[in-house]
Amino acid sequence: MRTQEKLVVQQQNTTAFLQKLFGDLATLHQIYTCFAL
Repeated sequence: MRTQEKLVVQQQNTTAFLQKLFGDLATLHQIYTCFAL
């Protein structure tokens, strides 16, 4: 695998990870808001 391809795959994995992380944070925030009220 060339370095360029490795970088692209790594970038895609990072993006997917961040999207999941932000999704989890949004869910936690919704739950917290429900209980806070």
